[in-house]
Amino acid sequence: MDKQWNYGDILISNDGKSFVVYNHDNVEEFHGFETMCYVSDDSFSIITVADKDSYHFVTASEREQFHKLLHKHHKDWDVDRKQLVDWKWKPKAGENYFFISSRLSVEDTSNDGFDIDEARIRRGNCFRTREEAEAMAEKIKKLLKGE
Repeated sequence: MDKQWNYGDILISNDGKSFVVYNHDNVEEFHGFETMCYVSDDSFSIITVADKDSYHFVTASEREQFHKLLHKHHKDWDVDRKQLVDWKWKPKAGENYFFISSRLSVEDTSNDGFDIDEARIRRGNCFRTREEAEAMAEKIKKLLKGE
């Protein structure tokens, strides 16, 4: 049975371990398909997949898992533009987040919608975990030391 996929369709492997985004317009001319991205729990890459019979359309819950995996790799899928975009986590109202203070220490607070919260989010000084914030603080310290 020939699969009728369209450019930008999100597919999942039959074993449920990896996702691809279909990006070839004419399956008749190309035996298999290329992907814009391949994402699994521990991997993100741009690859070519030749075995089209190993994939099928995602369900709603699988689509949600696809976006979670992309976010893990700091990416998102723009449905309208049909392309990968960088994704930056943003805390919801009232949700806790971590930031790097002017002394380069890691602090935590909640997103109360104040101007300072919005400024940190806009500048990328907003992290989901203390570990993410500490890793970035270390990078900044090394940059300032000229390393």
